[in-house]
Amino acid sequence: MPVLRNRPGRRRWDADEPGDNPRGDRPRRERDAGPQAGMGPAVGYCAVATVLAGVVGYGTHPVWAQYSHGLDFILLSRQLQWPFIALSLIATLALLATIIAGRRGAWWLIGLAPVLALFAHRFAMDPASGMAAIENPNFVAPDASGAFVDNEDYVVGITFEGKNYAYPYAALYSTPAVIHAQHDKRLLLMWSAPANRALAFTVAREVKARDLDVVSTPANALLLYDTARGVFINGLTGRTSDGQKPHGFLSPVGTSKMPWWKWRVAHPDTQVMAPAGKLATGAPRQPMRPVYPMPKMDLKQPAEASVAMIGLQRPAAMLSAPLSSAPVNLSADDAPVLAFRDPLTNIARAFRRKVDDLSPRFKLNRDTSRKDVLFIDTDTNSGWSAAGVAVEGKKEFRGKRLAPAPIEDELYWGVMKYWYPELQLTSVENGAPVKVLELNGAGAGGAGAPGTGASKETPQAGEAGGKPAGTVSMKPARTGKPVGPKSR
Repeated sequence: MPVLRNRPGRRRWDADEPGDNPRGDRPRRERDAGPQAGMGPAVGYCAVATVLAGVVGYGTHPVWAQYSHGLDFILLSRQLQWPFIALSLIATLALLATIIAGRRGAWWLIGLAPVLALFAHRFAMDPASGMAAIENPNFVAPDASGAFVDNEDYVVGITFEGKNYAYPYAALYSTPAVIHAQHDKRLLLMWSAPANRALAFTVAREVKARDLDVVSTPANALLLYDTARGVFINGLTGRTSDGQKPHGFLSPVGTSKMPWWKWRVAHPDTQVMAPAGKLATGAPRQPMRPVYPMPKMDLKQPAEASVAMIGLQRPAAMLSAPLSSAPVNLSADDAPVLAFRDPLTNIARAFRRKVDDLSPRFKLNRDTSRKDVLFIDTDTNSGWSAAGVAVEGKKEFRGKRLAPAPIEDELYWGVMKYWYPELQLTSVENGAPVKVLELNGAGAGGAGAPGTGASKETPQAGEAGGKPAGTVSMKPARTGKPVGPKSR
C-alpha cells in the first residue's frame, strides 16, 4: 500500500508502516496511553493501604468523642482494628507484587511510607499503646515505697477483705486497670486519670487482665475492650457500651483519694502497689484536669467545678465546696442516703439511711455535751459517730451501724454530666438540703421532708414505688451540638 507523505522524505504523522519503528517497540500512541492507564491499580493500592492504616492509627483517638457519632467511630475503629490491618497489608503486598513484576518502578515504594508511619504511631507512639491492664502486681510495705512515691503524691486507697491497699496515681497512669486477689476474692480497679475517677468492683475468676485492652480515653473516661467477649467497658461508669453490667462484675468496692502521707497515717499497715509499665516514669502524681475536648453542653456550672457523687447507677451529685460536716439527706441508687465531710480527715463519706425498718433523717449535733456524736437522727434522737455507728441513745439502737454508700469526691462536673446525662446537682444551704434533684428531675419534697419527723419517706424518682429512674449508658445523650476540634 502506498505511503502518503506531506513532503519529500517525510511520512505522514503516526504512520504504522513497517520499517518506521526500528526499535521494534509499540507505536508512540500506544506507548503514551499504556502507562497512564496502568497507574490506576497502583494508586488504588496506595490509597486503600493508607486510609485503612489511618483508621487504625488515629481511629481511637479521644478527640473524636467531641463530634456527633464520634464515640461510635472510636468503638468501630477498635472493633475492626485487625480486619483493617489485614486489608491494609493485603493492599501493600499487592503494590509490592506489581513492583517486583516490573510493572511499576521502585520509586512507588515511597507511597508505602505513610502506611508504615501510621502503624508505628498506633503501636509505638500512641499513649494508649503504653497503657495496659495488669494482674497481681507487686505490692510492697510502706517503708520500701520511698523510691517511687513521695508524701505529697496522691494515691487511691482501698480496703479489701480486711487489708488496706494504696495505688499511686503514677502507677495507675501506666496500668489503669488492675486486678489482684485476696484469698478467694478478686478485685478490679479502673482509673480514669483525666477525670480523676477511681472505680472498683469485685470480679469473678473469668475476668482476666490479659483480655482487657486499653483502647482510649474518650471524653476523659477510660475505655476498655474485653477481647474475650467482644464488648466495651467504660471505666468511669462501670457499664458496657449498651449500659449493661459487664460479665463477671460483682459488687462495687469503695475507693478513697488522698495524699500518700494521709493514707499512711490512717492505715499504717497498708500495702503499696509498685509501678509497672513504660509510662510510669514521668507520669502525673497529682490529680489531672480533663485534657481532651468535650461536646458542648448546658452545664449551668463550670465544666471543671469539683463535685462529689453518691451512688453508681442512679447517682446524685453536689458541689464539693459546700459539703461540710453537716449531713445532707438525699437519695441515690434508689435508696435514701446521707453525705457529709468527716471533720477529722476532711474526706467525703456517705451512708445509707436505713435503721431496721426506719429511714431516718439526720441533722448536725450542736450539743457539745454529747461527746463523740457528730449527727443525730430525727426519728430516735440517737447520736451517731462519723463512722456511722450509734454511740448514744436508746439501748435497742445503740451499736447499730449504717451501711456505707459509694461516694467519690473531687470529680469534674462536665465529665460526669456527659457520661450521666440525667445527673443533676443537689442544692445545699447551711448543710441542709433545700432541693434534691434526682434523675428524671424528681425533687425531695413531700413526705419525709425536713421537720416532718416522718420515719419513712415517700418514694421519689428512682426509688421503690416511684417513677423508674433513667439508666446509665456508655453512649450518653448529647445535650448540645458538638463543637469542632480545638487544640489540646
